[in-house]
Amino acid sequence: MTFFSTKPLSPLGLGIPYWQWRSDILTFDEKETCKFLLQTEKEIIKKHPPSADGGVYLPYSLGARYKFFNFFNFEHPTAKVLQKFIRDNVKLFFQEFPNKFDTSQLAISCWYNVLRKWEKIAYHVHADNSNLGESFISGHLTIACEDTSTHYYSMCKKNHWKIKNVPGSLILFPSYIPHETEIHYGEHPRIMIAFDIFFNKECGPGEPLLKEGNIIPFKLEELK
Repeated sequence: MTFFSTKPLSPLGLGIPYWQWRSDILTFDEKETCKFLLQTEKEIIKKHPPSADGGVYLPYSLGARYKFFNFFNFEHPTAKVLQKFIRDNVKLFFQEFPNKFDTSQLAISCWYNVLRKWEKIAYHVHADNSNLGESFISGHLTIACEDTSTHYYSMCKKNHWKIKNVPGSLILFPSYIPHETEIHYGEHPRIMIAFDIFFNKECGPGEPLLKEGNIIPFKLEELK
């Protein structure tokens, strides 16, 4: 695992650090995982109408239904492999900051996006500006892709970096980092799991959203 800090800080002068956690590459059954996720995509789209899509301009997509499901509620064996990988990396991330964060009341929102040819996820951010700093962290886990990258930006777009999407690679980043994907030109679907981790009720989702079902408690120790 690697963890690194980058400069410069925000061009707004807010002194906000930019960092990314990059995982090792997970070995998993990509074919079986894609089969499961694409079938589940059909079921979710059939069951739920589109809702807010987070401003990514895919109003009829699975991403427009992220409020209605949580990937960590899936019981399929292939999902369990990915859930464990996400949990393990988040746990390692917090170990970089011993005693700094209260991780006893974490919660997670976790969904996945499926892009077909000519589609992209537009420039967007997961956290509003009132939550800058230690409110929550976000992540991307690549499941399937064909020669694409995800682009990350400083808050004024002055600084920019991109990371090539590799199946089995997980990126953690501050939720206030704007980002977008490239246009997907591949013949096969591009699949990416995304998530936000909230620290507690005070700076996280609170009871009302927890009851909605798409934000659930998140324990660093895997439940048996």
